[in-house]
Amino acid sequence: MITSQSADAQFLRRVLIGLVILTLVTGFVAAYTTVNAMTAEGIDLCEATGFLCMS
Repeated sequence: MITSQSADAQFLRRVLIGLVILTLVTGFVAAYTTVNAMTAEGIDLCEATGFLCMS
């Protein structure tokens, strides 16, 4: 039997997991658009940062 307290805890857990996933997706999109903007302007990430080189 699900009590009101456990139902509230389950709901809050789902809300928290949703917020964490939303934060991760938003951060990924922000990083992706930033990298695209930097490379579109002709800024080399290897020269600008020194640690984002893939090769």
